[in-house]
Amino acid sequence: MALMKIDYFDVTSNESTYTPGTENGLVIPIQVAIDTLKVCIRLCVQVYTINARTNFLAQTVRSKSYLTCDRRSNKERELMLVLYGLPSCAGLRSSSPWVMKVELAMCYLGLDYELKQPDILRIPSAVPTSKVPCLIVNGEPIGESERILAVVEQLAASSSSYPCLFDEDQVRGTAFVRLVEDHLFFIISAVKHLDAQASAVMWSAMLPNHNYLSRWLVRKYVQIVQTRRFKCTSIGELTEDELRVEALKDIRALAGQL
Repeated sequence: MALMKIDYFDVTSNESTYTPGTENGLVIPIQVAIDTLKVCIRLCVQVYTINARTNFLAQTVRSKSYLTCDRRSNKERELMLVLYGLPSCAGLRSSSPWVMKVELAMCYLGLDYELKQPDILRIPSAVPTSKVPCLIVNGEPIGESERILAVVEQLAASSSSYPCLFDEDQVRGTAFVRLVEDHLFFIISAVKHLDAQASAVMWSAMLPNHNYLSRWLVRKYVQIVQTRRFKCTSIGELTEDELRVEALKDIRALAGQL
C-alpha cells in the first residue's frame, strides 16, 4: 500500500537496486554473509529474550525499593540514574518519542543521568528490560515510559516538580497524550515502516555500519511486525487519502493547544 511521505524523511533517495546473493556481479564476501547471519540470530533472540525477562522486571517493579521519601537533591542522595535509549540518527537526539518524553521530564525535574544508546540490534541483550526506554535507578531497572515518569517525579527534589494543573487541564492533557500515543503515532509508524522508500532511508540512518543485505533483512522483519500491529488499530484498513485526513485532524487538534 502506498503511503504518504513525511517531510523530515528524504524519500527521494536514489539507493541502487540490490539483488540478494550478488554484489557488483560477484558472490557476496564471507564477512557480509557472517554479518547477515548475526542480524538474523539477533532478531530471533529478541523474541525469546523479551519473554524471559518479563518475570524478572515484574518482580523488580513490585519491590519498589527504588522509591524513597527522601526529598534531598539528586546529588545529596547520590542517585545513580542511567537511561537507555535508541541511537541518535537523522538529526534527532533519539528516534524514540518515548525516550524523548522521559528525557524531557528528567531535565525539567533537574535529575542528572547518564544516557546510553546501544546499537539498535543489541538492545535485547544490552538493555535490562530488552527495550527502551529503560531507567536504571541504583542498579534496578524500570521499564515503560509512564512508569518511569511516575518514579522520576518521586525521586526529584521538592523544589523541582510538575506544575499543579486544574482538573480540567489534567483531563484535557491526558486526552491529547492518548491522541498522540494511540492514534497519531500509528500513522507516523505506517509512514516510516510500511513505505518502501521511507523505510529504506530510515534504516540506512539507523544502521549506518551494517551492509545493505543486513538492513534489508531488518527492514522486512520490522515491516511484518508493524503491519500486524497497525491492522489491529482503528485506522488499519484506511487508504492513503483517509490516513492523510486522519493525520490532519490530529495535527489541527494538537496545534490548537500550542
